Amino acid sequence: MISRSAGTSNTGGKSRGCASCKKRKIKCDQSKPACTQCLKSGWVCPGYPSVSDLVFRNQTGSLVQKLHRGFSPSIVDRATAFFISQYVFQRHPDGSTPPSRGHYEYLPALLHGESSSSVLTTTVAAAGLAGLANAGNSNAWRIDAHAMHGLAICRLKEALEDPCQATSNKTLVAIVLMGTFEQIASADASSMHFFSQHIMAVAKCIELHGSNQFQSVVSIGLLGEIRRLVIMTLHRLQEPVPPALEKWSSWTGNIIHEDEAPANSFGVISSQLVAVRAKLKQKAICDPTVVAEMLLPIDEKLETWRSELPWSWKYKSYTAIDSTASSGDTYQSHYDVYEDLWVASVWNSYRTSRLLLYEHIMSTTLKYGSAEDNDMLQAAAKVLKAMADEICHSVPFHLGIQRHRNSSSFQDSDAIPGCYLLIWPLFASGMRRTTPWQQKEWIVEKLRYIGTRMGLRLAMSMADRVAMEKRPSSGSEVWVMGEWYPK
Repeated sequence: MISRSAGTSNTGGKSRGCASCKKRKIKCDQSKPACTQCLKSGWVCPGYPSVSDLVFRNQTGSLVQKLHRGFSPSIVDRATAFFISQYVFQRHPDGSTPPSRGHYEYLPALLHGESSSSVLTTTVAAAGLAGLANAGNSNAWRIDAHAMHGLAICRLKEALEDPCQATSNKTLVAIVLMGTFEQIASADASSMHFFSQHIMAVAKCIELHGSNQFQSVVSIGLLGEIRRLVIMTLHRLQEPVPPALEKWSSWTGNIIHEDEAPANSFGVISSQLVAVRAKLKQKAICDPTVVAEMLLPIDEKLETWRSELPWSWKYKSYTAIDSTASSGDTYQSHYDVYEDLWVASVWNSYRTSRLLLYEHIMSTTLKYGSAEDNDMLQAAAKVLKAMADEICHSVPFHLGIQRHRNSSSFQDSDAIPGCYLLIWPLFASGMRRTTPWQQKEWIVEKLRYIGTRMGLRLAMSMADRVAMEKRPSSGSEVWVMGEWYPK
């Protein structure tokens, strides 16, 4: 078993010396390419442990014993319940809408009857325990969470070596959840690196499935979720779309519920945006006119998608008449209510796509454009501000504040699983140069609330990153829509 050394039992610190000196119990000077002691004695110096060897240590036996001896069923159950309550939401069908749409909505069914020693059960418990540890600031639970996650990795390896388990829905979900664990447990940039690795690994496993494996409600929901995560990862890395991803929408296009078709078509457009942004990066295209000519056709498709949405996808906007916010701070006084959290999250994916698109246009124009490109800047700034506002308007709904159907009042809810889907759109809004500073502070407050409530360290690090944004100093800015923006 591999676990983080910070979470191990009292086995002592690891020596950086070579194995020969450690075996002989003498001090190693760690000279390269071979230590002095080995050279003097005529030994072949085996070299020194790598950084990963120093950070991780093999403790399969001790961790397995600890799980059976130290983790009581109540702790495991509590951790699992915490994860499901905070990260899983399901659409309760009324007979006309599909039961599949949600976020990790298939997890309870997959866990039902699952062995306590399975890779899926262990992974869910590890993620839940990491969240509990962060929410309660418990170092002991944090150590146990990393230990349990290490055991899950070991069990995943065994599952991937089994032809039947390697292509099962449970194994795919476990890989995705391991990426989620990194976001919950880690607050530094490495969490997104490991998250990306898990997501791209599960994308490769999809190919082993083949189209025939995606026929059930659970598998279709899973494929949609994985595609969303892959696209998000590719946007972040600005890398090209793998050929396999282009086939996925065709696998489910003819069998999904008609009310879910907009999400499928949006995925196609989003993939096209990924491809264009990757091409811009690969070819180092920085001419503002060329950049706009490549990106704006994608925006036209996004706007066509928006205009053709069915009635069930429309949201209703309300104004809180008792709000103390100023008339200009619409993100504090306006509330948008959606059919469900799944629809709201797709809407925010659309807005985030436009944020990425127009930020690319604006940043290129500011850096390489001329005075003749001012109209392009004005148009980009207008869209960026509108998309950030719309994302902020969705925050109350994701936080569980919903309007009573037969009254003008709002109600709060203890369950906020939709917040996990909110952090990336909020972060994207907060990082835009067109977002006012007061609005950035509001976004920081909401991200920290989510991070504290859900035990999600990634949200806390996002809040810190947005808070670090400084107002540009005069001297190298352009005046756009009443604000100075850095070139």
